[in-house]
Amino acid sequence: MVGARILRTALRTSPLLALLACADPPGESGPPAVTSGEYHAFIQHGWRFPATSSEWRAIGFDLDHDGFIENSGGSLIGALGGIGLPIDDANAELLGSGDQLVGHVIRADRVDQDASVAWQLWTSRGAPPTFDGRDVVAPTELDGELAGAIIDGTLRAQWGDAAIHVPLFPGQPPIAMPLTDAQLELTVDGPCHGVIGGGLDAAGYQGVLDQVAAETLAHMAAHPDHDFTRLARDVFDDNRDGVVSAAEVVAFGRELLPPDLDTDDDGRDDALSIAFAFECAPARLATPPTF
Repeated sequence: MVGARILRTALRTSPLLALLACADPPGESGPPAVTSGEYHAFIQHGWRFPATSSEWRAIGFDLDHDGFIENSGGSLIGALGGIGLPIDDANAELLGSGDQLVGHVIRADRVDQDASVAWQLWTSRGAPPTFDGRDVVAPTELDGELAGAIIDGTLRAQWGDAAIHVPLFPGQPPIAMPLTDAQLELTVDGPCHGVIGGGLDAAGYQGVLDQVAAETLAHMAAHPDHDFTRLARDVFDDNRDGVVSAAEVVAFGRELLPPDLDTDDDGRDDALSIAFAFECAPARLATPPTF
């Protein structure tokens, strides 16, 4: 239909997908050895994706060190959120209820300046968070480990991987996104906010597409009159048979989001860039960490 063609064209040519911004490449020296420091915990609010061109500049990294910001996956999710994908509702439901508590823990001598800092990402469940300093971060599941340095109160870390679990649809499990070559910027001295990103390799990207397709169909079946459902019927039904299939959703994703990172320097893009922003608050630790 005309509406679907217009939307596909708009998404393909959106500044969220096309904008390139210069960024300084991360250090090349290797991970610092973290042998001392106190442990500091933070609990996270929901995930946020770029919804405007200016946000695109701030939410993303130069993942392949070519002088440009990459965040194709996050920019498309942000654009879909602006036209009906219920990301905010999903985050409020899962993270606001305590069903998914996302904790960030750092080991640092100082939170304003420190040349050797370790970071871990923990996921657990518990009481609904209050974000007033009394929430408890527990090491139920370790989802990521990075190392870096704090400069002027902001931790910049890399040298590791992180598995991010992002709610996109209310009432459904978060989408599992295994990031390779992950990078993190996290303000730990002052108002707590951060950006994390990385690449989805071939297997990770296919897994994300399959889960998104399954949850899209489940959402459409459960909410036939939702704004996103009406949009999805028009956009994803490529063969116009009146039925949206998982294969059509996956094909749509691959059409709009081809790989944009060359992770093995063979001249062929083999991974998809994606990044997320988040807000957080200081929290307490349930048990003393050992990393």
